[in-house]
Amino acid sequence: MFKYNQLKDNFISVSNDEAGYFNGKDVFGNRIEINSASGSDSDFDDFNDSEDDEMDICSSGTKIQNLHLSRFQNNNLVNSDNFFRRQRQFIYLPQFPEEIIAKIFSFLTANDLVSISLTCNSYHKIANDRTLWRDLCFNSTWTISNLYHPTFDYKNYYYEKHAITSPNCAKWVSPKFFGTLPSKRFKHTATYVNGKVLFIGGQESDQKRFNDVISYDTKTQTFTEIHTKGDTVPKFSRHSASAIGEKVYVFGGFDGFGTNFNLAIYNTETRVWTNIPNHFLKGSPPVSRTNHSSAVVGKNVYIFGGNNNDENGVYQVLDDLHILNTETLTWTKPEIKGDTPCARSGHCMTSIGNKLYLFGGGVWNHSNGWVEKFNDIHIFDTETLTWSKPEVKGEVQTSTFAIAFSVGRYLFIFGGGSKPKHCVTNDIYVLDTETNYWSIPTIQEPRPPARDMGTACVADGDVYFMGGYDGAPINYFNKLKFNFKVLSNLASQKKQIPPQFNYSQQYQTNQNKKFLL
Repeated sequence: MFKYNQLKDNFISVSNDEAGYFNGKDVFGNRIEINSASGSDSDFDDFNDSEDDEMDICSSGTKIQNLHLSRFQNNNLVNSDNFFRRQRQFIYLPQFPEEIIAKIFSFLTANDLVSISLTCNSYHKIANDRTLWRDLCFNSTWTISNLYHPTFDYKNYYYEKHAITSPNCAKWVSPKFFGTLPSKRFKHTATYVNGKVLFIGGQESDQKRFNDVISYDTKTQTFTEIHTKGDTVPKFSRHSASAIGEKVYVFGGFDGFGTNFNLAIYNTETRVWTNIPNHFLKGSPPVSRTNHSSAVVGKNVYIFGGNNNDENGVYQVLDDLHILNTETLTWTKPEIKGDTPCARSGHCMTSIGNKLYLFGGGVWNHSNGWVEKFNDIHIFDTETLTWSKPEVKGEVQTSTFAIAFSVGRYLFIFGGGSKPKHCVTNDIYVLDTETNYWSIPTIQEPRPPARDMGTACVADGDVYFMGGYDGAPINYFNKLKFNFKVLSNLASQKKQIPPQFNYSQQYQTNQNKKFLL
């Protein structure tokens, strides 16, 4: 029930009934109705025979006609049947208090709110009120019960959530390409730098590993093998690669014959590959490893977990986190707080904002294979250096060597080893990192084949998938194309009304004319 009462300023007293009308009385006791149903100017002609005073909002939603009873008519002075003669007036919607207008706007859809915000500055302010957009979010079918934040941007959240949850929000396509498709491989890396996806290394088998750097230009759709300069690129796989600016920071990896690798830097502009010895670095470099994960926040590269052999040659699974400052080439192992993830390898880690999202992985050994498989989420706050394990809703059936990428605030997981079964999958899941809720996005089929140990790289709004393993090495090349048409249409209208346009001034100029703007 909505009520508004401010009699001292001669405002009306209004309530909202179930039939879609606002009913009330003015300060003189005359009944007033605000009809939110459709109407037209011709409807006003029928009001002359009405016994009550009525107020009507037409279907345009921008004008109000008030037929009121004059308090000053006197039967002694006017000896006629016009004692209760009505007078016709226009009352403009902006004359109402903002809270009344906001209540009326609350019945609009998101598209209508965006449209009406373009009419004038005052409407723009009201239509962008976070309370209206919060109500739109909470009145939806989305699971967002924990989104009560005093500074949360509900409008932007609505845009993104509406796009991600729309039917066929994305579709799988087989991208065209020129040049030579990379050979079958898995446990390579893919990074996006200046319009190009760079594929580095990988393996076809335990004995056959690659030392190539292959570029895919997303505009010309051309694969090109790059002839690097500087140090020799090792034949390796199971490393990590992180792009910052024009450089790619590569760490770890294994050649299959007992050699693990440390830090290397590839400059995409000069095409120079540099293997960095540990004694050239500052701080305490982490031990070399494989099957770890890396992610970037700002100018820092974060490394977590993986496996290697210790000084005595004993296989071990790691749970340490290290930070590389790429401006000073300094390694640090920070003092960590919170709920640290257990040791694991074969996991994935993605940055969203200033946080790292670690998913899945497991514990593997030479004797028993996968001893444990995980499908949990851990979050590392890079500002407070704190790990947390949130309570997550929804269920994910994949675990090891999954392929992760992010779009906005959403973390996607594709493929990977099944947690309950001994097979790879082609399932796709999305985690809303605001609500920590897993769901299955509606993506246009056909879905590409199952795999793990492949790569995904976000480039210009599309996601490129390359290679992997499905019982044998593969070189499938797929693209996930997001359909953000709804999002784009809404976002394109988020512009400020020109300051020289003022609705109230226009009203004053035309107030004596019996028409509405």
